[in-house]
Amino acid sequence: MSRGSYSICWVVALLVAAAPLPFGSVDPLPSAALLLCLLCLGLAWLTLRSLSGLTPLPWRDPLLLGGAALMAYGLFQMVPLPHAILSVISPGGAALRAGFSPDPGAWAPVSLHPYATWRSCLHIACWTLAAVMVRHCAVDLKRRLVVAGGLVAGGMFQAGYGLFEFISGRQHIFAYKKQYFTDVATGTFISRNNYAGYLEMAIPVGLALAMLALGRAADIDGSSRSGSLKRRLANITGQQGFRALALLMVAFLMAIALLMSRSRMGIIATVAALMVGGLAVGLKGRSRRFAFASVAVAIVAGLFATQIDILPVVDRFEALRNEFGTGYGRLAVWKEAVPMLATYPLTGSGMGTWEMAFSPFRRESTQVRVDFAHNDYLEFAAEAGVAGLAIFFVAALMALRRRSGDGPEGGGQVGHDEIALGAGVGLVALALHSFVDFHLSIPADALAAAVLAGLYLRRNGPAPLERRADIAGPRPRAIRLSWGACTLGLLLLLLSVATPASAANSR
Repeated sequence: MSRGSYSICWVVALLVAAAPLPFGSVDPLPSAALLLCLLCLGLAWLTLRSLSGLTPLPWRDPLLLGGAALMAYGLFQMVPLPHAILSVISPGGAALRAGFSPDPGAWAPVSLHPYATWRSCLHIACWTLAAVMVRHCAVDLKRRLVVAGGLVAGGMFQAGYGLFEFISGRQHIFAYKKQYFTDVATGTFISRNNYAGYLEMAIPVGLALAMLALGRAADIDGSSRSGSLKRRLANITGQQGFRALALLMVAFLMAIALLMSRSRMGIIATVAALMVGGLAVGLKGRSRRFAFASVAVAIVAGLFATQIDILPVVDRFEALRNEFGTGYGRLAVWKEAVPMLATYPLTGSGMGTWEMAFSPFRRESTQVRVDFAHNDYLEFAAEAGVAGLAIFFVAALMALRRRSGDGPEGGGQVGHDEIALGAGVGLVALALHSFVDFHLSIPADALAAAVLAGLYLRRNGPAPLERRADIAGPRPRAIRLSWGACTLGLLLLLLSVATPASAANSR
């Protein structure tokens, strides 16, 4: 399975780099194509595991369990329930249906739009599959470099293309003439904020690769830990130095592109994650190289910004009064969402139903479409309710606990490397930015976040859940049945993706 897992890492790297090209894969056809590629890759991975004598899926993996629990919860929201039960677990939904249905006692699901909930479940399945594949395939440095390199390559292209369109004033996305955000850099994304979200995940990973180029092997065997900084620098070869310098320049290019996007929270989240995360990493002694590079790039990018026309960026921060003042901005939407949270407290309105569920609670007469809450946490809480939040937090705690228990090659200490640290800083930046935006609703950003989760929750060496069937002792018949069930499930998911994709293409 070694060569096969290496190929899977390459395909994941290509997908994470290519996903932003068709406008962030937000349109139905590119989105369906991305999901189809992930599901086909998942089928190939199941086949490779079966041929290697492994169980079809790592059943005890916390990422897999968490994603499966969220998907099962979404499927539960789609199941028609008796009115008596629905009125208990979702009184708001039952009252809403009673006002429109000629038969108020008819069975109905928790979700206000079951098909939208099914689409959300499908996305959860694909992002979970991507994260689990990265965690179990990118288990050594070579494979981790491939996956991380894909994200950095995508960020480099986005930064270069976005800056070219911005500086030249052409402002196209390939052949498409931009209609919005024509005064900022957006790369191949429509929105500057989603563009910034992709860059803020790629920048820390680029810094991590630069630091690895300075000689990670010496830190692993501990031969250079006691040496002076001068001696360490003297041991760096010309090839290592050139590679590290090139990667630092790429990270700096992405930082400048982030500034030119004029995404306020994107800038704040990236600077905060690099500064705070870098300092925390350095103080704990995990990787002082990565800590120094993180803080240095944040400071140098800030100094460079003072030498260019930074006033438009400053004006963007001064315009916050329109967002949190009298205008119909984010704060107004969040205030109007409070009654919605109170109406669907336990089970939510159904995942993927924000726009439909929010409409009755709008008090502002401004003709503005509010298709997202501009706050991933608020939107998920409204759609999933307290029960969904509980499932998410338990799954996150399980994953973090499992990571803290994984040791390098069976050792007792927690294994850390620069790629995992960069992935963690990138996830922190996205988590901060998600307080005011909707990155997880953009397929390109969501896939990049899933890849970072797989890199951060790294698996160090063989684990008990990965033992071969002839060693662990499961019956061959049980293995074939479980593999067949997983294959059938993925095939059904493939069909459900292909049908909407075909319909979108025919139109």
